[in-house]
Amino acid sequence: MVLRSDGTALYSTEDLALVLHKFRDYPDLSRSVYVVDVRQSLHFTQIYKILEIAGYEQAKKCLHVPMNW
Repeated sequence: MVLRSDGTALYSTEDLALVLHKFRDYPDLSRSVYVVDVRQSLHFTQIYKILEIAGYEQAKKCLHVPMNW
């Protein structure tokens, strides 16, 4: 689910779009690394899984590096 029942987008929608835009705008991009707080680990796991289930190969090229600021 990426949309609420009222049609507004969830926060994750932006990250899903960002992955697709990055790989579209930079076709030679081989990896996308997200260095983000460890508390966002579940969020990025879900983002990558959604992309994988939807059939986007880019999911395999994404990595979340959890930081404990």
